[in-house]
Amino acid sequence: MGADKGLLLKEDKPWATIVAQKFDALNMPYVVSVNDAQLATYVKYFKSEILILDTQTIPGPLRGLLTVHQQYPQKNLLVLACDMIDMQPQTIQTLINNYTTQPNFNFYAYHNGDFWEPFCGIYTAKGLNSLVLGNQTDFSLQHILSSGLSQKNIILDEGSFNNYNNP
Repeated sequence: MGADKGLLLKEDKPWATIVAQKFDALNMPYVVSVNDAQLATYVKYFKSEILILDTQTIPGPLRGLLTVHQQYPQKNLLVLACDMIDMQPQTIQTLINNYTTQPNFNFYAYHNGDFWEPFCGIYTAKGLNSLVLGNQTDFSLQHILSSGLSQKNIILDEGSFNNYNNP
């Protein structure tokens, strides 16, 4: 998009803080994955102890996910991207409920019929460990979700997945 999406503003609030408030509303702890170039700016909006600096060298969003996994290797991670500003609490809660009642999957994400929506997803420690220990060559989350033991969740509220990937 030519800009850091997490710092784009809606009603004078950076998108990243809007998404963080979704975790606050669900009373869930969270961390924010950032790269070197983002750190100085994000520390203005978040406590430094919740900022996780990317250390992985792999391409794409899997870099941040595996970096957070490296910091918390026993934790299952609910991932919500900074541009998911319209995500509804019920959409997140449905995913959590499916994860809780059907614990045999490595990954839980929404699927729109054509492709995965990986950024309202749960990535288990077991699933992430298999990526770290495996011979991963395709780092696309679409590939990982399609080829892994993933639960497809049907999107009931399409507005939660509004796409803001235009400048």
